[in-house]
Amino acid sequence: MYGVQVFDIDLHHPPKIGWLNVDHQFYVEISTDDVNAGTTSCTSPEKPSSMPWSSKHIFNVRNSTTLTLKVFAHRQLHHDHYIGMVQGCVEEFLRYPGAILEHMKCINPKGREELLRASMEFKLIPIVGRGRRGTCWWIPAYRNWSQIGYLEEAHSESWLWGC
Repeated sequence: MYGVQVFDIDLHHPPKIGWLNVDHQFYVEISTDDVNAGTTSCTSPEKPSSMPWSSKHIFNVRNSTTLTLKVFAHRQLHHDHYIGMVQGCVEEFLRYPGAILEHMKCINPKGREELLRASMEFKLIPIVGRGRRGTCWWIPAYRNWSQIGYLEEAHSESWLWGC
């Protein structure tokens, strides 16, 4: 188990919600789904002109952990409206060389997955000092790790470790 940080979340081509400009505020619910535990964190509601969100969200994960980012429209007079989501395995997201840019998807009334025009961009990096104390972790070396000075190369060129 190791830690990851989700940050610089941005929403591209968000849909119009309602008639008034005040209704055009969005927030992201970030969650992890793991066999042993799951956690959730939220951004604050922001207008598209105020994005990207500056908040940073830290989670304990495994390579097999599913990371889900759900976008909601914050409504003043009505219930918040679910827009769509980006979902994937942490191991797959860590393979991206920089910012992750994915089209959002939603489930239509017939139960089928649909891609939306809106997309989400975010960054995901591993961090040291999270997870169980006294244990070391191994993660695949998918990124340019020379920018992150606290990791050491393992014997294999394709894996990195940290404690």
